[in-house]
Amino acid sequence: MKLFLDANVMYSASRSEKGASFTIFQLRDKFKLHLISSKLALVEAERNIVEKENQLVLKRFYDLLKHITVISVKSDKAKVFYKNIIEEKDAPILYG
Repeated sequence: MKLFLDANVMYSASRSEKGASFTIFQLRDKFKLHLISSKLALVEAERNIVEKENQLVLKRFYDLLKHITVISVKSDKAKVFYKNIIEEKDAPILYG
């Protein structure tokens, strides 16, 4: 099963090894989860971690990245696809 992780999931998983977001990574092998995210989501998560958290959280973020396949999302195409449905800024994440 493919599971798309947005910036909030990555941020939360990096902050705490006790939350549901981190549990996704623990269950990855057991349930054969294929974890994916977009470069845009990962850049957003990294930016928030650098601005708000310490080096331990940033290191955990980089460790978690090893288990994720990064996909390319064409922002312009996503914005057209979801025009008038969701906020323009959220379109690339949903499209991913």
